[in-house]
This record gives sequence, C-alpha cells and structure tokens, in this order.
Amino acid sequence: SGVINSDMENEEMGEVHSSEYSSGLTRHINHMFFKAIGITQWDRDMRIVATDAARKAIVRDYNNAVPEHSARWLRELGLKKSDIYINDKGQLVVSAAELMKMKNIKDVAVAQKLLAPTHSAVNRWVNRAIVSPNAGLRPTRASDPHFAMFFQFKSFTYAFQETTMRYAMHEAEHGNFSAAARLLHGVPIMIASDMMKAMVTGGGSMP
Repeated sequence: SGVINSDMENEEMGEVHSSEYSSGLTRHINHMFFKAIGITQWDRDMRIVATDAARKAIVRDYNNAVPEHSARWLRELGLKKSDIYINDKGQLVVSAAELMKMKNIKDVAVAQKLLAPTHSAVNRWVNRAIVSPNAGLRPTRASDPHFAMFFQFKSFTYAFQETTMRYAMHEAEHGNFSAAARLLHGVPIMIASDMMKAMVTGGGSMP
C-alpha cells in the first residue's frame, strides 16, 4: 500500500532539515546523513510496526470491538464496512493477489481499485500514529535558511504536538481518555532521559 517505501522515507527525512527544493549533492548528503545516524532505519521499523497495528485496528473496528468509537474510527479513516475485506484467518486483505483469489477476480486493476480505500486508510492510520516532521507542521520562518539553524531538530517537537498531543485531545473530546492515559507511560522515559542528559553534561555525575 506504499506505507513502507525507501524513496519515500529518504525524502521524508531529508525534508525535515532542508526542504523540497534541495537537490543534487545536497539531497544526496541528506539521504546519506540520515542513513548513517540510523533515523531512516528507525522510521522504517516504526512504519512496519505501525502498518501491522493499522491492519489489526481496522479489523477490530470492523468487528465493532469498541461500540462507542469503532464506527467513528472507521469513518475518520474514510472507510465503510463495504470497503473492507477480511480473509478466513480474520486478517485484513491488503494484497490485490489475495483479493483476486478470494473473490475470484480476473482483472488485477479491479482488485486494486477495490483495495484503494483500504490502502488509503492504512497510510492515514500510520501517518497519524508516527511522528513525521515536515515543513507544514513548523512555523514558516523555520523553513527560511536565515532562521533554520535556530529550529534544528525542533521539527520533532512540533510533529509530536501535532501527531500525539492533538490526537489525545481529539479523542478526549469524544469521551475517550485512553489515549491521554497512555501518554502517562512516557513520563518515566522522559525522566530517565533527563537524568541521562544531566549525567552526560555533568561529566558522569549529576550537576
């Protein structure tokens, strides 16, 4: 469904700190840099995990596992129950070949058209779940070369706010507080990160 694509991942990571206007050697250096520090592989791994979670979530909502919210969650993904195909193992069908075999469809183009809403929904679910910085999430001046250095790596903060915090607030507005409760699990990690930073900057001891 295009969720996991090397070219897309390179471009996404490259645009975090440059822009869609970078090209040639600059773009190549960006791609190599993000591969070297591991963030490209990290993004790919997170997308793989999120894709699996998305497929399970869509099946869960198809089965109305959470009656208070399942229909809304499908609607927010742009899906109707008639758009969803479940195989005999209870898994979401995302492969045109599998759908052709399951529904005895002869034309691959027909199968791909039938799966288009599912592919779109999986991509939307993954992009909503993963912190993916882009120029649209940060202030306009942050993309200006004159001021970009002051916003280096802050794109992740803006993306976290947009992806995670905003979604938790959205769910709370609909009476679902579980997303906000799960955010509390990150507090110990934040505390540990702050302590590690303090140890590093303090030369091995707390400052």
